[in-house]
Amino acid sequence: MRHNRGYSGMRKHLLFRAAFWFLLTLASLLLVFPSLANAAAGIRQVTEMRSFTDVSGGMEEEYKKEMFRAAESYNRGIFREQQQRPFSYRGEHANDPLYASLLSEGEDGIIGILEIPAIGACLPVAHGTSETILRYECGHMYGTSLPTGGESTHAVIAAHTGLTTAELFTHLTDMKKGDRFSMHLPGCVHTYETSEIRIVLPEEESRYLQVREGEDLITLYTCTPYGINDHRLLVTGKRVLPDPEGDTEGGEILNVESFGRSAVEKTVLLASIPSLLSVAGAVSVLNGFRERRRHQDERRRSV
Repeated sequence: MRHNRGYSGMRKHLLFRAAFWFLLTLASLLLVFPSLANAAAGIRQVTEMRSFTDVSGGMEEEYKKEMFRAAESYNRGIFREQQQRPFSYRGEHANDPLYASLLSEGEDGIIGILEIPAIGACLPVAHGTSETILRYECGHMYGTSLPTGGESTHAVIAAHTGLTTAELFTHLTDMKKGDRFSMHLPGCVHTYETSEIRIVLPEEESRYLQVREGEDLITLYTCTPYGINDHRLLVTGKRVLPDPEGDTEGGEILNVESFGRSAVEKTVLLASIPSLLSVAGAVSVLNGFRERRRHQDERRRSV
C-alpha cells in the first residue's frame, strides 16, 4: 500500500508539473502576443516601404514629374470642390478609379511613407481607409488633398490606435506642438511642423479637415481615448519652408532598414520567451518521467 501511495503521489506530481509548465508557457505567449504581433507587423511595413523606395528609385525623372502634375491637378480639383461643398467623410475609397491611379505604383498601392520621429514611427501610407488598409498601414482619407504639398492643400492621414496587431498611431497622443513629421514621396521629402492638436467629437471633425486657402497642411487622424474611441485626435502640421535639413528634393528614406532590423530583433527576442519556457517545461516533464521510471524500478527491486 505504501508503494501504491508513493506511485500515485508521483503521478500526481508529474501531472501537476506538466500542467504548471503548460499554463506558464500559455500565459507568457498571451503576454508577449501583442508585442510579437506588432513586431511582425513592423516587418511587413518595412517590406512594403522597401518596395516603395525600390520602385521610386527606378522611376525616370520625367515620369515622377508627370505623377506630381497629375496629383497636383487632382488637388486643385479638391480645393474647388470644397469651396462649393465642404469636406465630409464619403467612404473608404468611393470606387474612384482616378483617385486609385494617382501616386500609386507598386503592387502594395503605397503612395508614400510617413515618418514621425517624436514617436519613433515610420509607416507606409496607402490609398483609402478600408479595414484591410488600416490593419497594418496608414490610409489617406478619400476626399482630402493628396499628400504632395503645395498651396491650398490639406491631406488627412488616418491610422488606428491600440490595435493588438500593430502600434500605428497608438503613441500619437505623445505629440506636442513644434514636433516635426515628414512625408516621403518619390524623389522628395516634405516636412511639417505640428501647429494644432485637437480632440473633437466625430460630428465636429469635418470643420477641421477642410482645405485652407494658401496653406499647406497635413493632419494625422486617429480615434481616442484608447479603448473607448468616441473622440478623434487631430494632429495638424504646417509645411516647413525652407527646411534644408528635412524638406529636400531627392531625399532618401534613411530609417527603413534600421526599422527593419529593429522589428526582426524584437520578433526573435519575444518569440524566444515562450519557446524557452516550452523547452524548460519539456525538460522538466522528461525529468519527471525519469524519476517515475526510477521509482518503478526501485519498487520492482524491493518486491
